Amino acid sequence: MRLFHHAKYDFLGSRRRAYSISAIAIVVGVASIAIHGGLRFGVDFTGGTLFQVAFTQPTTIAELRSATSLPGLEGAQIQQFGTSNDYLIRVSQFEQEGGESVVETVAKALAQAYGPDGEAWTSQSDAVGPRVGKELQRGALFAILISFALTLVYLAFRFEWRFGVAAVVATIHDILIAFGFISLFNIEITLTTVAAILTIVGYSLN
Repeated sequence: MRLFHHAKYDFLGSRRRAYSISAIAIVVGVASIAIHGGLRFGVDFTGGTLFQVAFTQPTTIAELRSATSLPGLEGAQIQQFGTSNDYLIRVSQFEQEGGESVVETVAKALAQAYGPDGEAWTSQSDAVGPRVGKELQRGALFAILISFALTLVYLAFRFEWRFGVAAVVATIHDILIAFGFISLFNIEITLTTVAAILTIVGYSLN
């Protein structure tokens, strides 16, 4: 069964239109990144604490912010996800000045406002130190650059050098557009995002 009986498309004839669309997408994406002051990296890369809380009773972001308005947690980002009772609390700090971890501070604040852990709410936490975050940034960048280099070498050896260069340029084009959309929709860059970018690299090369 053939879905397209006359699958003959003049791709080269539409190249100018494709160039224009690509250029606009890249310019808009780069402008968005510049306006936002760069990409928004998650706790995985910046270091800090991510607190995932599930409440047994409905609550609001305002109530949760009031409950966690403690010294050292002023810049906490709170957002709802999943059901109406599930929230994410992001704190850029890894440890309080007194040596107490942010996880312990948040847990105490929630227990005081909502009741004991395990009854009124349950939680999961993930804490990443600043040094580990920087290492993850370098590792992610290194993985992408290595994929470019290996692709260039393989295509140059298997076909011609210019094919390898063209493949790398095309892949960079796709990644720029992907990062542009990430910035436009204010998506946080996590390890999962990096895995998605590497997937784009793989499909782009195919």
